[in-house]
Amino acid sequence: MKKSFLIASAVAMALAFMGCSNGTDTEYVEVEKQVEKEKPVFVTATTEAASRIQYFKQDLPSLVNYMWQKDDGTWDDMDYENYYGYTMVAQDTEAKALPAGTKLGDIAKKYEGFTIAALATIKEADGKVTANVYYDRNIITYKFGDKELKGLYEASFTVPGEDTTSQYLVQWKSEGLNFGRATVGTSRQFGSKDAVFSAEWHSKSQAIGSQLDRTTVAVGDVIFADGTYAPSTAQLTDLQKNLAESVVFYKGTAADPLGARVLAVNVKKSSDSMWAKYNSTGVNTNFTDIQASYGGSAPSYTFTGDNDGSDNWDKICAADPAGSASDKAKENYPAFYFVNTETPGYYLPTLAELYEVYKNKAILNAAFEKLGVDKFEERSYWSSSQGISNSNNAWCVTFSNDDLYYGNKWYYSCVCSIRVFN
Repeated sequence: MKKSFLIASAVAMALAFMGCSNGTDTEYVEVEKQVEKEKPVFVTATTEAASRIQYFKQDLPSLVNYMWQKDDGTWDDMDYENYYGYTMVAQDTEAKALPAGTKLGDIAKKYEGFTIAALATIKEADGKVTANVYYDRNIITYKFGDKELKGLYEASFTVPGEDTTSQYLVQWKSEGLNFGRATVGTSRQFGSKDAVFSAEWHSKSQAIGSQLDRTTVAVGDVIFADGTYAPSTAQLTDLQKNLAESVVFYKGTAADPLGARVLAVNVKKSSDSMWAKYNSTGVNTNFTDIQASYGGSAPSYTFTGDNDGSDNWDKICAADPAGSASDKAKENYPAFYFVNTETPGYYLPTLAELYEVYKNKAILNAAFEKLGVDKFEERSYWSSSQGISNSNNAWCVTFSNDDLYYGNKWYYSCVCSIRVFN
């Protein structure tokens, strides 16, 4: 089935679901067939403030059965083997007057991994207009040597490789884009950019570094993907740099506030993520088990409440099973989703743990520079700790000036993840 027909069908069905009256003048334009964004969309001025623009992103394909109304008014079954539905980006809906001569380029938005595919306009007798803009997922191609994989943005694929028993650690790189580490046969997602990746292989039977020894490991030491490590003073090989996974930021005893643990922060970080989506269960729920607070002054703050974040996501899932489900977590809990999918085995630190990361920022940044990965940004980072006075807020640490503050969970902040090594 042709893509253009799928687009037309999706738009037509979306209009039908909106319950348009018989007198509504409805048209849609397949943007890919014109000079699209510069062509006037509305030739008649609209002055009603209730006119609006809605944006729809293409879903990943799914197998569905659909009833379809034919031109003669009768209904027929249509079997879409891979039907491309569209989901509204509700928070981007705009109430806006649309003057004559308004172009698609005037109302278009940019979504990473998506390209405009179609426009549908509905004009009512009172002059109100609804403009629906539809975005298709980009088709991404990855090449791994002689293997080529092609799929839609965010679709899952299995990591290719010569050994299906996952006996090798691999890392793929392309100019300006780092695919990250994975094992053969595991699941990953297509990103928003086309890329050609080269694979670097390493047998799990051969240790990358030295066996991690709790008595000698220290802050600033590098931990590799197989759990071995190298001291901060060691000269690392290119392979070791490529397979470095985290850097130690804490080593304590039972008498210390964070206990007798070795903690390391993952080299991969996110620049912009919400703790929870606006007006979601994650914002409106008071997660009492993950509350925290602090007292005193920098740099000797004292922390009370939850100081171990290793099970905080589990506690959120128990309190909000629907909102934290695998198909909803990315939308509802973006910071946690990043940690769980991009740094599996790691977790979002509590306020106390995150402040320990901040205190050792200079040592960690020196290690990151040595490894050739991004340093910490001079911005705020999310903790997994919720505030006590208001369920809408979670704790942040500002890495430019050690400020600790409540942030609205739907604000955008940076994210890092940590792990316990005993």
